[in-house]
Amino acid sequence: MMLPPPCFTDAPRNVSVKVSPSNEVVKGSRLTLTCSNNANPAAETYTWFQRTGTLTSLRLGMGKEHTFLEIDSDDSGLYFCMAQNAVGSQNSTEQEVKVKESAHLMVVLAAFGALFLVTAVIVVLFIYIKRRLIKRKLNTAEKKLPTKPVTQKATLSRPEDIYENMKWSAKPITDPDDMNYAELNIRPAPSPSMQRNNKAGDDDAVIYRQLQTH
Repeated sequence: MMLPPPCFTDAPRNVSVKVSPSNEVVKGSRLTLTCSNNANPAAETYTWFQRTGTLTSLRLGMGKEHTFLEIDSDDSGLYFCMAQNAVGSQNSTEQEVKVKESAHLMVVLAAFGALFLVTAVIVVLFIYIKRRLIKRKLNTAEKKLPTKPVTQKATLSRPEDIYENMKWSAKPITDPDDMNYAELNIRPAPSPSMQRNNKAGDDDAVIYRQLQTH
């Protein structure tokens, strides 16, 4: 009697993840993760995880493939899958996925950066030139200001100065009709001899003097 050949069963082994098209993709692209393994019987369950910490992971979904239709920057990280059959299960090694910004966006950002730099340089130069012009105008205005000589008021402190000033300011009289006469009554002070002579008269001395008008 012949015995049937022995049947060997194995849990999934050599579990790995394939990334398509590549581990580095541009933001918004399509990315597919495929889990492969050797198992007998074949693995029935596939579970996908994303590593979020040293000992923690986030369960993403089920299936032999996991697809990102439009991958985002937040999707960058480490991924692995777990294959399982009736005998057992095994996790794959981790695969790193890097999501880069699109080339068009990088060009736009670079253009904005260059424009900002040029604008900042122009503003700084404008402020510098404007300050120089204002300073130059102020210096020119200060040079054009007239300088007033310091004048001293003439002071006539002595009687001789007053008499001299009046003498030179008098106008000569050429017409006799311009002459004016005035009568001055001067009472002389009594002398000692006049005090002893009580009979002296008190007649006033009349003095006529010709005055010149200006």
